[in-house]
Amino acid sequence: MVPWIIEHYLAFLVLSPLVGIVLLLIIPKQHDEASFEVAIFSTGLTLFLAVLGLGFFSPEGRFAYEIAYEWWGPLGLTCRLGVDGLGILFAFLVSLTIFIVTLLSWRRLREGRKEAFVSILLFEMALIGFFASTDVMMTYILMEVSVLSLGFSLLFLTGADRGALSQYVGYMSLSSLLLLIVVIVLSMGAGSTSLVMVEKVILKGETANWILGILFFVVLQRAGLFPCHGWVRAFERKLGGSGLILVGNIFLAAIFLFYRFLPVLVIPAQVWQPVLSWIVVSSIIISAFLALSESDLFGLILSVVMVHVGFALLGIVSMTSQGFAGAGTQMVALSLTISLAAVLLRLLKSDYQARVFDWAPGARVGFMLLVLALAVLPGLSHFPGLYMIWIGLFKGSWVLALASLFSIILIAAALIRMAGSAMERPDDVDDRRNAYPIRDSLVVLPFIVMILVIGIFPDVVLNVVRQSTEVVWRLFY
Repeated sequence: MVPWIIEHYLAFLVLSPLVGIVLLLIIPKQHDEASFEVAIFSTGLTLFLAVLGLGFFSPEGRFAYEIAYEWWGPLGLTCRLGVDGLGILFAFLVSLTIFIVTLLSWRRLREGRKEAFVSILLFEMALIGFFASTDVMMTYILMEVSVLSLGFSLLFLTGADRGALSQYVGYMSLSSLLLLIVVIVLSMGAGSTSLVMVEKVILKGETANWILGILFFVVLQRAGLFPCHGWVRAFERKLGGSGLILVGNIFLAAIFLFYRFLPVLVIPAQVWQPVLSWIVVSSIIISAFLALSESDLFGLILSVVMVHVGFALLGIVSMTSQGFAGAGTQMVALSLTISLAAVLLRLLKSDYQARVFDWAPGARVGFMLLVLALAVLPGLSHFPGLYMIWIGLFKGSWVLALASLFSIILIAAALIRMAGSAMERPDDVDDRRNAYPIRDSLVVLPFIVMILVIGIFPDVVLNVVRQSTEVVWRLFY
């Protein structure tokens, strides 16, 4: 890339959705149907920039593409941007998944197109900024903007009722206040809001225990894990494929937040590590039982996603180098399988009652790969990350590792049962069917390739993930 573009690359990437937001706001009401084209252009531009950044990613220190802008001098607030391996991967995955959300929204939105796409683009801008921020106060602000814009996006995309939105606002307001306390304490301890400076401070004593407990509760709540999963279940089948992608991004952002702040809390985390691990494993097992009891495909996928989100958090809580690397790989794999699930859900005919025999052959292959990947079949995307997480767990407690393995058996049974039902061919089906649209096969092909590549050649992702996880791990010792 051109040197001056590299120097300000992250600013271009984070602000690129603003192009679409401005264009959407100036579109006259009578030309509201052009909103989709504007949103596609904007999300496509962001995805292009993210691909460029990933392609040229080569950090020489802690972060790549570092830049700082003075934001609010009187309060000493500075906008600091920089990405490590996980940061650049998530910036790419967010841009990819938001592009998919925009495509899935085509012809589905009859009213409020401008409002919906403005909310989605604001969500994308805030979330990419969150993953690229190296300032703890900016990290907090951008996460809250993403949470707020997620609420509006779900309102316009899913038509969620007041009860679900009220529960969402209640949960998020509480966690926002608690997270602000964490950020203030960390900033005061370091005398700076810079993440690099904050990482040099190790909190000790009773205050550190309280901050760890508050942060852990916030992460459980925003990651949708039991017993803090009420806001997710309130939406349930209203989410749809697009909503699942958006909520999935917030799940991963919450895990990333815990990963970012844990080095400061390493002393209390080491003391409370067994307790935190058992809480996460218990949440995983309960989510797996919920998956086993689901009777529709969407509810099953949502429960299984929550199990895998729990494993990502478990990898970090295990506090081992293998667990950290496994958690990063697991989050990347989960982002891809959520996107594939959303695309396949879009192909369903009605009310999420899957009849996979109606799909094109490529879509059926994608469905079976999705089921097998979520069931952690070796050679597919979720296996490398979970294998490393298990290795990390075994180093601390073989009982924990076996308990977590039990949840995989449960979700595998639920997925295989649902797959068998979905693939069942009724006796009264007319064999003289219309030709399958080739687009139904082509749209899932990139995800099939990525799921196979990550499973067979995990170093493609691990080499980037380890760039950040090994640096963070060295901060512990």
